[in-house]
Amino acid sequence: MYQGKTTVHNLRCLHIYQQKLSSVINIYLKHGMIFTGVLLYFHVNLLLKGQVTYEGKHHISKYDLGQVENIKQSFTYRWANISSWNQR
Repeated sequence: MYQGKTTVHNLRCLHIYQQKLSSVINIYLKHGMIFTGVLLYFHVNLLLKGQVTYEGKHHISKYDLGQVENIKQSFTYRWANISSWNQR
């Protein structure tokens, strides 16, 4: 009889521990998602303006070529060859 009570008590403690652990993990995941979203927004904004972080911080827009051209130059170094190949 004593063993049965101990087992039920252990199961209750385990359930409470799992709930607390689940809450803590949930909080960390939400904060991580928010942090990642902010970083993504920050860097996409810099990409569209053609800036690096230093230039963005000091409001230097010397190399801004427009959003489309900035994206082209950021993601490929042979964009002219690719776009002329598509026109054939």
